[in-house]
Amino acid sequence: MKRHNENEFIRLGGTRAVNDFTLEKFDNKSVVEQCSTYPGENLFIHGPAGTGKTHLGTALIRKFHGLIYKPQEIYRECRGHETGDDEQRAIQYFINYSWLMIDDLGVDKKTEWSFSTLYEIIDGRYMWDKKGLIITSNLSLQALTERFMDDRISSRIIGMCKIIEITGRDRRIT
Repeated sequence: MKRHNENEFIRLGGTRAVNDFTLEKFDNKSVVEQCSTYPGENLFIHGPAGTGKTHLGTALIRKFHGLIYKPQEIYRECRGHETGDDEQRAIQYFINYSWLMIDDLGVDKKTEWSFSTLYEIIDGRYMWDKKGLIITSNLSLQALTERFMDDRISSRIIGMCKIIEITGRDRRIT
């Protein structure tokens, strides 16, 4: 069995991600094929809970030693700095990072600040034509627009990502 260091557990999001979230263990090969253009093409992967969005995204991004963040974790990284310059540096980090996965977009509590922060990161990646982004969500782009009561994030995702829908049963329920 391969040994993993602590940084890999943190980077990928835990024991289950490190041990189980691989392309070999993802059973929907047609969806894997749709993702074969990553990292040359950004991906928006959406579908119901438990269909394997995080598994697939993690399996793809782990090959490039990328980072996986939930929106709430992004907000914690950006908030609480002493100056606006420090907050801007944190936002710029997410804009510039080569291989980034934003996992579970839309489950976070929406505030004006959180929407603005997320918009700035996604818009920054869009404007600089940054590849290497994976976004997962239980929500379709239309549902995200309704959730945010704003279409700017969804519009940029459409303009910069290949849209992939995963369907099926919740794998967590046996």
